[in-house]
Amino acid sequence: MSGSGTVTDLLLDPRRNLIINGDFRIDQRNASTSSAKFTDSNGFTGYVFDRWHLTDNHTTNTITAWRELFSLGNSLSKSKYFLRYENAAPVGATTLRWAQRIEGVTRISGQRLGVAFLVAGGAPYNINVSFRQHFGTGGSPSSDVLVASQTVAITTTMGRKELQFDVPSVVGKILGTGNNDFLELRFDLPLNTALTFDLGDVVTTLDLPLPFLLAGLDEEDELRKMQRYFSKTFNTGVKAAQASGTFSGAVSSHIAAGGNNVNGFWKYPATMRAVPIISTYNPTQANANWRDYSNTTNYTATAPSANVGDSSTEIGTTGATVTAGTTIAIHLAAEAEL
Repeated sequence: MSGSGTVTDLLLDPRRNLIINGDFRIDQRNASTSSAKFTDSNGFTGYVFDRWHLTDNHTTNTITAWRELFSLGNSLSKSKYFLRYENAAPVGATTLRWAQRIEGVTRISGQRLGVAFLVAGGAPYNINVSFRQHFGTGGSPSSDVLVASQTVAITTTMGRKELQFDVPSVVGKILGTGNNDFLELRFDLPLNTALTFDLGDVVTTLDLPLPFLLAGLDEEDELRKMQRYFSKTFNTGVKAAQASGTFSGAVSSHIAAGGNNVNGFWKYPATMRAVPIISTYNPTQANANWRDYSNTTNYTATAPSANVGDSSTEIGTTGATVTAGTTIAIHLAAEAEL
């Protein structure tokens, strides 16, 4: 077990991918496609695709990101999707980075990692690939250790790149008490220039780079690994958003007798990495409230912090009395990212 107490693979399988969702098959937050893109402007820092973190601190910029389809029968990949990121008129950035944080910094200590990926650009340019050891927060953790970056020249034609990195030993380092240490794989892109960036089939394994493989045992296990960090009540292919137009999968509660403080419960599909942050979504209206099935009334939602756990949460109502015989529903998302 790692010093963080979160990882149980004492003998890391050298044939198992350390990168979860390396083929971008799942996008629970946005359900992005070429016709339904994630968009933002003037800088964005956060998770876009499951397990994939974007840091784009341009002061002026318009960005789009989505899962683009591979051509059927192509010779490079058997995957369905790859990441496509575009920006326009970027100004004032110091960081433009796609990254994945591998839970448990002690999992890889004094070992060599092989990294392979498919990559292309809208024009030829260089990217820098590196790792960062982060020892967590809380207490007096050791400072981050940066593993020397390697420069990769990319072209407009997608191709496979293979790299090796020697990750320093963690002997003598101190972990924080926040249970949030990690090893981060980083792809740093050129700053303050409009570009297109394609990335797919990212695999990180012990020693030598291998052909793409899942982090999980199968597709179902791969999804469960993602749901340890982010889960939602929406169907997998539905964006987690207010006014989604669907009650399917929502937490519901039927009120036999009218009253205040009506409660519902949600058991997450997988045990979360830590007690998560809960977000609420009205199924049909642009707010975060419960909605009755007759679609006429909103009821304010509350998630009592004392009743949010790492395996389930309570969600209740406050304020207006819920009429007897009413069934109300709400969508939820739980996030426990690193």
